[in-house]
Amino acid sequence: PIKALGTKNTDTLKMDNISINECIFLLCAFWIHSVLVGCVACACEQAMWCDEGLCVPDLCLQGEVTCHDITTLAQCNAEGSALTLTPCGAGEVCYGGLCQPQVCDPDAPPQCKQSARVICDSLGLNWVPLPCPDGTGCLEGQCQTIEPNVIFIVDTSTSMSLLADTPQSYPDACVGTDCPPWTFPDCDDPLAPATRLARVKLALTSFLDSDEAKTMRIALMRFPQSALAYPDCTRGHYAHQFAMWGDSHAPETDKTWFSSQLFQVLCEGFSATTSSNLEGIMAWLDFSESFGATGQGCDAFWDCQWEICESGQCQSHSDPELRGSGPTPIGKSLFYAGEYLRHMVINEGRTCAQDSDCHSPHYSCVDGTCRDPFVTCRKTSIVVFTDGYESVYETTDDFFNPLVQAKRLHYGLGCSADTECLHGALCDDGHCRFEGEPSLDATQCNAYGEACASDDACSDFPCGLDAPCEGRCQSIAVTLSEPQGINTLRALDGTPIPLTVHVIDASNTTGYNPLIATYGGGAYIPVDLASPESLTDVLQSLSTSKLGSVTCDPTQTSIVP
Repeated sequence: PIKALGTKNTDTLKMDNISINECIFLLCAFWIHSVLVGCVACACEQAMWCDEGLCVPDLCLQGEVTCHDITTLAQCNAEGSALTLTPCGAGEVCYGGLCQPQVCDPDAPPQCKQSARVICDSLGLNWVPLPCPDGTGCLEGQCQTIEPNVIFIVDTSTSMSLLADTPQSYPDACVGTDCPPWTFPDCDDPLAPATRLARVKLALTSFLDSDEAKTMRIALMRFPQSALAYPDCTRGHYAHQFAMWGDSHAPETDKTWFSSQLFQVLCEGFSATTSSNLEGIMAWLDFSESFGATGQGCDAFWDCQWEICESGQCQSHSDPELRGSGPTPIGKSLFYAGEYLRHMVINEGRTCAQDSDCHSPHYSCVDGTCRDPFVTCRKTSIVVFTDGYESVYETTDDFFNPLVQAKRLHYGLGCSADTECLHGALCDDGHCRFEGEPSLDATQCNAYGEACASDDACSDFPCGLDAPCEGRCQSIAVTLSEPQGINTLRALDGTPIPLTVHVIDASNTTGYNPLIATYGGGAYIPVDLASPESLTDVLQSLSTSKLGSVTCDPTQTSIVP
């Protein structure tokens, strides 16, 4: 630098002083210039970067890829000093450092996916489950109650007219102030019923008025009866029968014949619409019966829908009533209940042009076929009230025996593969067998449930008749395979219709009736009709634990649970 001054001044000291000042000035100017042009490097700590000679905090994590907003990707450079922004493509959103395709519209209302209720999340990336409560399923984005189908079959045998508090005694033989009214049409006391049937009617009425009943679809059936012109308090205007008129005892019925005769067993069927049918059911339970001319002329009873033709006039019920008269065909009644369901209730696969063609609020017409969106989840049950036991088809080698029918409706009878059996039963040597089923050689007394080797081991027992019923040793194994292959109940499209059979038993015996529930997969509940409140409690308990709502499993693909 001194040489650069180019001076010839001989005052060396002065020259040296000037040279030093000039040098410092030049050096400082050079350093400042170097900083300004970034030529001076920094040694910065982690999470900082060198900004023209100064260490400053990173603007972003070095190399990290994040979302600037829901539509823009942001990538930090290697120094952490700058972000590069990249827009996501059409139909994509930025989430988790990635541009991801949307699968749903965040603004869309709740929807149903495989019977589960779901809603789109705020980014449109996932369907979020919104579980429906027990007993409901998803339809059109809403949780809707899955109404169970429940058929009550009330024993209308003669013994149901017995006094509930006086075993084996009928009201017309009653003496004293505690006897019920028993001169037609004033039969029994609705406020303090005395007969077995009357107490069942009172309990059913109470149940039908409950909140639980309003969540179900209910039908009422009885044992086969037809109209009778000359009434009394035991039978009313009803004549008893062993079977429906025209029954050929085939394993399946023709719909035309069955429908025309169904009135003999079906008191009040399921409502075909959302309107309640409970008022119609209660008409059979109100202790009132009216019968008279309809105004329609006739030549024979078939002109009067198979009721009474008298003096050229049709006679019919304007107010029906349950009456106790006749035998105890429990098995045949279970069969009729199954046929009613098969022909008129479980309409899966039925051809239709509109929803009303399906005759059920559970079904809609979809592409010309009746479909129930909850067919895999809907529970269908039969509840049998009885004070006795089968008196018509008494052995298990008969298709219409109650044990055979209960097993057919719930598990299935004959089979060639496990898939032909229902509710977890397995095909074993041509027979559907389930856990807990009686052994193939099991025998039992018909009334008392005691193991036996011969009829001599089974005592006679009271059964509501003038003479006691005979005690017999009978097989309780169900090994029957229907020769025509009618081993399960099936809908029109071939899908099985699995039912559950429950038994409420006032017989005070331990014979066949518990086995009906065993083979029917249901509950067996003994009751004492001397305590009317107990029957009401039983109905409430049964409705909440066995009859009513189920959790709909959207993964099911079969009608069979």
